[in-house]
Amino acid sequence: MLVYHHNSMKTISFVNLKGGVGKTSICLNLAAAVSKRGRRVLLLDLDPSASLTYSLLENVETAAPRYPDDWTRAVVPFNHYDLVPGSLELEDLEKKKDLHILKQALQQAKGYDFVFIDCPPALDVLTIMAILASSTVCAVINARLLEYRGLVAIDDTIRALRAKARRKVIVNEYDGRRRLEQDLLKKLKKDYGEDLYRSTVRRSVAVPESVVRSMDVLAHRRTSPVAKDFEALAREFLRKEG
Repeated sequence: MLVYHHNSMKTISFVNLKGGVGKTSICLNLAAAVSKRGRRVLLLDLDPSASLTYSLLENVETAAPRYPDDWTRAVVPFNHYDLVPGSLELEDLEKKKDLHILKQALQQAKGYDFVFIDCPPALDVLTIMAILASSTVCAVINARLLEYRGLVAIDDTIRALRAKARRKVIVNEYDGRRRLEQDLLKKLKKDYGEDLYRSTVRRSVAVPESVVRSMDVLAHRRTSPVAKDFEALAREFLRKEG
């Protein structure tokens, strides 16, 4: 639960303009890999469709928290990280006029090194609240041209909000055998430099298998190649974020 105060807690939002890129799996499995390296992580499901929540809970009975009043009571503890579940009730949060209400609510979080926010697959009010609450915004994309172009909209939003968050890029479901994906990764490295995570995550059936079993992929198949990808990503993440 929320107990020990930690002054250096960082909030990381995982965003994309659309669904289907594996944003939720990056958020969950990176949290698992980071947690296993001794950091305390709070997962916050900010998507009304609650994909992150359904990835971990077979029976979703916990209502979405009412920000900023009682969200700490909604925390569900796991072995290596904690979860604040999402649900359709999060749509009520979108009606709030104060875009900083999420940032203010997260000030109640005690004892965590990181808060990982799984955002809706759109640049909507909830995502804007998350960006304003974050120290880093991780854009999760596949190595495809249209998604590459979508990064511009994310950058424009951060600038328009005058947000203090840094933007990073994570490439998911990468297939290094495909020439087009190789070329786009080279372009990303050239254009985004140190803002691009060099550790890519491959496409693997182990990821949807873990969702069916309501667990992260490291718990499901600890020695699988994709689990090793997440371990490498966690090491790079901690070098960048501390």
